[in-house]
Amino acid sequence: MVARPLLDMTLVTLAAPSYFEAHGVPQTPDDLEHHQCINYRLMDSRALYAWAFRINDTVRRITPHAHFIANEADAVIAAGLAGLGLFQAPLHFVQQQLQDGSLVPVLVDYRATIHTLYLCYPGRKNLPLRVRSFIDFTLEESHRGRFMLDHDPCLLQQEKTDHSLDSKAGAMPKTPLIS
Repeated sequence: MVARPLLDMTLVTLAAPSYFEAHGVPQTPDDLEHHQCINYRLMDSRALYAWAFRINDTVRRITPHAHFIANEADAVIAAGLAGLGLFQAPLHFVQQQLQDGSLVPVLVDYRATIHTLYLCYPGRKNLPLRVRSFIDFTLEESHRGRFMLDHDPCLLQQEKTDHSLDSKAGAMPKTPLIS
């Protein structure tokens, strides 16, 4: 079996602006214990997904108390869009919602890259030409960065922000501040 890396999956923590208006914005991963969270239930173990955060060059996993649980990414994203709470997802799953402002990233300084997407195939010998062509095309596109985002929507959202946040009051500016 051959496994070739294609894409690093960076996780982002986010919610709808309406959630932040009602509940404030967490400043650190530890603040999640005071927030409503949406989480995935893993199909194989039935355990809740442990969120990953990069803290002091190490990845720390936290399993927040979840007010809404689903076993499908689209359901988690839909719940987040409805303002039900914070959730964590791979950045490329929510790129459009980050760009249009329907979801807002938080805890950006704590983002972790913990998964790598691999192209796996059963070996190099005796591959059909169409499979070999697909492998070559996919690897070439990956090396060109075609599977990467053109820009980091989290950083673009941060650049749009010119307001400050009163963290004690938990007030939400009109254009959300991310940290």
